[in-house]
Amino acid sequence: MRRKAESFATVAEQVVLPSTGPGLQWGWLFLVALLLQLAVYLGLKTGVTPAGVGLLLFVSYALLLIGTVRNLRMWGFRLFLIGLALNMAAMGANGWRMPVSPATLLQAGFVEEAFLQSGSYLSSVKSVLLAPEYTRLGFLTDIIVITKPLRRIFSVGDIMVLLGVVTVFVEWCLTLRSRRVA
Repeated sequence: MRRKAESFATVAEQVVLPSTGPGLQWGWLFLVALLLQLAVYLGLKTGVTPAGVGLLLFVSYALLLIGTVRNLRMWGFRLFLIGLALNMAAMGANGWRMPVSPATLLQAGFVEEAFLQSGSYLSSVKSVLLAPEYTRLGFLTDIIVITKPLRRIFSVGDIMVLLGVVTVFVEWCLTLRSRRVA
């Protein structure tokens, strides 16, 4: 039990505290960015204005960007940065919301949302319903549909972010393992 507590403390220290070693640096930035995105989700339910949502998303992405740049020595963060940059470009060009077309929503099976008025904010918090002719950088927006096992819509940036997160996790596990062996 004591060994597990020490192990948890080591992991928590690497995630939260600034580090100069091979572990995650400035991990607290990622935690704050996550909390801001949670605030966006909860705020939308309690009436935060669209401008307020845009501001919270912008600050969240800025924190993610700073934390990512701080950790570029890890390959996973390089992939994460590419995805983050693609998503920021798409969202920044479209009022800090990720556009989704009615056709994409229909393809994914979100029929009710597909018939909302163009410009409507969707329940996914970060998304806005926009026809392709009103969407800037459409090739970077949510255009990839996966219907099984869950109905989801992704962007190219989302896939790069996911690849980056998985790679960071694997790198981090290998780092922790090598420290235990040494």
